[in-house]
Amino acid sequence: MSQKKKLSEITEISSGYQFRRNTPEFSEGDIKYIQMRDVNNFDRIDIENVMNVNIDNFSSKHLLHYNDVLFKSRGTKTTSALFDVEWENAIASHQFFVIRVKKKSLLPEYLVWFMNQEGSQIYFQSNRTGSYIPNVKRKVLEDFFVFIPPIEDQKKIIEVDLLKKKYKELSLKKAELEEKYINSVLSRYLHKL
Repeated sequence: MSQKKKLSEITEISSGYQFRRNTPEFSEGDIKYIQMRDVNNFDRIDIENVMNVNIDNFSSKHLLHYNDVLFKSRGTKTTSALFDVEWENAIASHQFFVIRVKKKSLLPEYLVWFMNQEGSQIYFQSNRTGSYIPNVKRKVLEDFFVFIPPIEDQKKIIEVDLLKKKYKELSLKKAELEEKYINSVLSRYLHKL
């Protein structure tokens, strides 16, 4: 049986890590620092480009857990991504809210899918504040209602969504290869003139 619950009832919501001063120089530190630019167009973390930082007096409460949901709270995109990386020391920037599912009746992958749907995006975008850099306040996120179908239905939705994203990714790669091929043919033709 499906349920409808406020996000605050089924998850723990916390803010990403806020540096006291400017963001430190990126280094060969032992903490991965996930920024908004590290989430790609497929709502996945681009793990190859995540920078490392050193942080003094660091509290473990900011460390990400496997399957945490990262919600982009600032800027024009208010989408979510799943932290499904086996990193021991990783934190999200203050531009994210970190959402940790606390009910077994909700799959984190499904929550990401649901939060990225058009109806959910309309809710977040219509409740943003700030004119220069729009942002979603924590209360707006807490009051967001999630439609929760049975686990088996959530799994089916996740599976179909994954196939859709793979198809889209392959289509983009195909288009890039076709463009490169056409450009090489035209370039060879030009050299023959």
